[in-house]
Formats: sequence, C-alpha cells, structure tokens
Amino acid sequence: AAWGDYDNDGDPDLYVTNAGGENNFLYRNEGGGNFVRITSGDLVNDGADSRSASWGDYDNDGDLDLFVSNGGNNFLYRNDGGGNFILQNSGPIFDDADNSFGASWGDYDNDGDLDLFVANGSGQHNCLYRNDDWEHTFTKISEGDIVNDGGNSWGANWGDYDNDGFLDLFVGNAPNNLLYHNNGDGTFSRITDGPVVSGSNGNGAAWGDYDNDGDLDLFVANVGENNFLYRNHGDGTFERIWDGEIASDHGYSRSCSWVDYDNDGWLDLFVANSNGEDNFLYKNNGDGSFFRIWDVPFVNDGGESYTGSWGDYDNDGDLDLFVVNLNGENNALYQNNGDNSFNRIYDGEMVNDGGNSISCGWGDYDNDRDLDLFVANNSGENNFLYQNNGDGSFTRISEGAIVNDGGNALGSAWADYDNDGWLDLV
Repeated sequence: AAWGDYDNDGDPDLYVTNAGGENNFLYRNEGGGNFVRITSGDLVNDGADSRSASWGDYDNDGDLDLFVSNGGNNFLYRNDGGGNFILQNSGPIFDDADNSFGASWGDYDNDGDLDLFVANGSGQHNCLYRNDDWEHTFTKISEGDIVNDGGNSWGANWGDYDNDGFLDLFVGNAPNNLLYHNNGDGTFSRITDGPVVSGSNGNGAAWGDYDNDGDLDLFVANVGENNFLYRNHGDGTFERIWDGEIASDHGYSRSCSWVDYDNDGWLDLFVANSNGEDNFLYKNNGDGSFFRIWDVPFVNDGGESYTGSWGDYDNDGDLDLFVVNLNGENNALYQNNGDNSFNRIYDGEMVNDGGNSISCGWGDYDNDRDLDLFVANNSGENNFLYQNNGDGSFTRISEGAIVNDGGNALGSAWADYDNDGWLDLV
C-alpha cells in the first residue's frame, strides 16, 4: 500500500495492491475524514497479481504517476492532472511480462527525470528503464550486468554510496545480493568483490549513515540466517561488521528500518521478524557499535511481525512504532516515552484487531495535524483505517469502501493524486 497526494489537493490519497488477480483499490481523500473509492478507469479495473506500487512524477508535470509491479505485465499509469489515470499500454514497461516483486524510481542519469528499476523473480532478468526526452518515453536498457543478471530479486534500493553525485543500486537477491556502481555515463558496473555481494537472500534492505561519517552504510534483513551490517569506508568499499548482536542475530527477518528513536543524533535500527521470533531493536552507541535492547515490549512480543512503521502519533517530539502481524495476531502500537522506554497500548480497536496484516503507513489524511494510520490486510480480509483523535486514542473507521473492500492486499500508499490538498489512498 502507498500513500500519495495524487490530486494535489493537500491531503493524502491511498492505493492498495491486491494479489490473486483481484482489482487494485484507489481511494480519493475528500477531506473531513471521508474517502471515496474510485471505481472507473484503468487504475482500478485492471485485474492482476499485484505485489507493490510506487508513486513518482515521471513526466514532471507536477502530479504523481504510478507504477504497479505484477506477476505478469506491469502497469504504468500517467496522471493527467484531472484526477484520471491513463494506462500506458505500449512500450517496454508494459510489454515485459515478468514476475515482478518490487520497483524503485530514481534519476540515475541525472537528467532531471525519474528512471525506473524493476526487480524480478523466478530466475528472470531485472529491468532498467531510462526516461528519455521531453516526451518522457522509456528505453529499456539491454546491455550490462544490471539487466542481465538472473535470480530471485525481491526489491531494490537506490543510494549514492560513494558520494559521486550518481545513484548506485543495491538489489536483494538469491543466490547472491547485487550491488551496482553508477559510472556516471549511463552505465553500471557490477561489484563482484567484497562482503556486500557475498551475502544472499536479502528480504529487505535500508541505506543509512549510522556512523555519521557522511556516507551511506547498508543493513540487509535476511530470512533464516544472520542479518548483515556493512560499514561504508568512504572509498567505495564496505566492511561487514562481525562484532555484536546486530551481526550475530538471525531470524525470519522481513523488513528493517533506520530510525533515531532516542533523539540522540545517531541512527538506531528496528528489524521485524516473523515465524514466532522476537523483533530486534538496536541502539546506536555512537562509537560504531550497537546495543540490543531487551527491555522494551515490542522486542519481547514474539509473533508474526511483517513490518514496522515509525511516526510521532502523539506529537510529543519522539517517534512511536506500529507493528503489523500475520496469521491472525493482533497488531501492536508502542508509545515512545522519550526516556528510552516504550509502553504497549492495549486499549482500542487499533491494537485488538487481528488479521493477516502485511503493511501499514502513517499519514495525516484529515489534515488535523496528527498522524492517522492505514493497515493493509491479506487473505481477503478488510483493510483497517484508524483516525487519530488527537488525545492519544484512535477511532476505527467502519464506513466507506476504504475499509469494506476485502482483498489480498500486499501494499498501500498515501498520495494526493488530485492536488486538492488532501491525501488519497492507493
């Protein structure tokens, strides 16, 4: 699921991707806490096995367009600025019938428009599409390792790890993770030496400068093996960190996120685990090492966590955490007390609704200056929308299509697609 203001009205709209050939959902935020499900147009009537969605203004016209990763033909929708999306049903992006799992927009050639990388599974090659000229057509890149490496790729993360002004790319992949250096001339070189590319089966990854030395470091979350932390030396090489629990802990890690939860100026790390295993929280000591936190509730609530989303829902200046769980377990909300401790919130529907939740996103959809929450559920279950009451409590919205459309959601996103100042939902 992905939030984005697709109509440019100042409030977040929402798009929800569904698997199993079901139609995806687009919800336009009307303001005042109300959503309208959009039922006309290609965007919501194209049935597919959708896995993820990525907003990006690829044609530089000031409104958000949308790419949807599918198990067959992928979909690219151009926002015409009037609240309508037009399926781009010609060109290489549409013609490639791959088993796509994730995509990432990034201006890799520094020409001022967004290019697109698509991660594919089932042994297929990944795809890179260059956004060309004022007409904003795409050229499929056919040469180079970046598009000829086969495997099972789950996602991709752009990041300028060598600080040369050009975006490089990390791809979580089996049997080996992939790192590509941007040569600055429109080509990439695959990095074949070093620890980053000796690891495999990355399920989630995040770039972040954890040692505050001015370059991006990398954490990779793995399923069933040790997670990886790579320190960037600043000269184009990485060192795998072997010391400490952050390097020796292994679990069924689904996702990871850098966050400065204690407001000390150093990035800490949260890792969501499933398969009944505890989640991980690592406090950055500020000297290059981490300390695993054991005494906060969300690391002792073992379960089927799929992802965590940080947001300051109580507006007290520190980041709180919401964790979504699979297999019917209740989702969980943890309030940051500002003293390195958290309280698990037990009251309210928000934390007593069980389901097969797979993603979540904070967004102030009613423009009242506090964060609301959308939760995407799988297995045909209704999705959840919670309105922040501004007093630390939430009200579950029970009316409207946004919470009564059952499906097999795999993601969602807020976006003001019609530029009316309110976030819509997709």
